[in-house]
Amino acid sequence: MSLQNFVHPLHTNLADGPGGPMHIIGQLIHDPWYTNQELRLRNKSRHDNRGEPVLVPDFDVRESDDYYFLEGEFAGIASKDNLNIEWVGHRTLLIEATINKVDEEAEWGIHLQSSPKTVEIEGSVAGNSETEQHENHNKQQSEKRMHGKDLRVWVNERHTGVLRKSFTFPYDVNSEHMRAKLTNGLLKILVPKLKAEEAEPSRRIHIEE
Repeated sequence: MSLQNFVHPLHTNLADGPGGPMHIIGQLIHDPWYTNQELRLRNKSRHDNRGEPVLVPDFDVRESDDYYFLEGEFAGIASKDNLNIEWVGHRTLLIEATINKVDEEAEWGIHLQSSPKTVEIEGSVAGNSETEQHENHNKQQSEKRMHGKDLRVWVNERHTGVLRKSFTFPYDVNSEHMRAKLTNGLLKILVPKLKAEEAEPSRRIHIEE
C-alpha cells in the first residue's frame, strides 16, 4: 500500500463519523466493503492492468438532514465517459476514473518521427551468380524502415491510470434519485437520504405450527 493510500484510504465508512476512534475495527466488522468476498477482492486490487498503482482522489463529504454532498477532484478528467459511478449493495458507492496519457500527435495535429532505422533481413551476400543476385534483390525488398515518436521525457509527475474511491453510508440511501455533475475536473454527487416513509415497511412473520 502506498503512503497516499494510507493517508487517503481507498474506502471510507461514513458511519464512523469524523475521526472516529474505532475506524479500522468498525470497518472490518460492519462494513460490507470488507465483509463481502467479492468486494474485498476488488478492494485488494491496488494496481491497474498496467501495474501502475491505483491512487485516491481528494474528496470532501458533508451532510445535511436530507442529503449527503460529495465533492471529489479528478484533474485531467473532462469527459464523463472516463468516470464510473456504481452502487455496490444498498449503501456502498464506488467511484472510479481513468486518466490517459496525452497523444501529442492527435492533440496538436503534428507528426512526430524519429530518424528512420533500417532493419535488414538476414541473407547471403550478393555474388556474381544469378541465384545470389536474386537472393540479394529479395533481401533489399525485405528491408523495412521503422519509425517511432521522437519524445524525450524530462519530467514525469502526472499520474495516469486509475483513480478510485468508495464510501459506505451509515444507512440505506435513495440511490435512484442520486445526481452527479462533472465540472472542470470537480465531481459533485448529491445523495438523498432515505426518508422514513420511503423505507420498506416492517412485516410481521407468521410462525408456522
